[in-house]
Amino acid sequence: MYSKGSTGTPKGVVLSQSNTQQMLSTLHHDYKFTAKDRFLHHSSICFDLSIVQIFSALTCGARVCVATAATRKDPVALSKYMESSQVTVTYFTPTQFALLIENAKPSLQNIRKYRIAYFAGERLPVRVARAFYDLGTPAVVLNTWSPSELVAQTTIQQVEYPSEDEVSIPIGFPMANTH
Repeated sequence: MYSKGSTGTPKGVVLSQSNTQQMLSTLHHDYKFTAKDRFLHHSSICFDLSIVQIFSALTCGARVCVATAATRKDPVALSKYMESSQVTVTYFTPTQFALLIENAKPSLQNIRKYRIAYFAGERLPVRVARAFYDLGTPAVVLNTWSPSELVAQTTIQQVEYPSEDEVSIPIGFPMANTH
């Protein structure tokens, strides 16, 4: 898989099967994935977020809703795809999700079975967390972090609706069984 890591220069990194399996097991345990879930897959398979998008679904018998290349490039089309698929689990960078909110809010508001919205890859701005909750979906926001050289995520924080004086969102606490 490829990562820009802390240097900003793309580089190939290898994730161990053991680290990945431990992270997926922890996610399954903590967030109760089931065969009824529908995971949105919209990232390149070379991007670390794709690990959760694909393998969390496959290891619990859930559906992987694969957005086409054209759909992934269009915030309106991607939001409509999410709505028509009634996704339950997503994994976005905050910047990409902000584009969806800005361009296709009504489609996002109609995702009635949405359970979990993971955010990673960059700092989660307070304004994006507020805008997500203002959509009125039943989903919870989870802020995640990890150096790509280890695994897709090693810390996680459930984010409540940010207060007016909140200026930053923590990256969370270490996940069980990840290193």
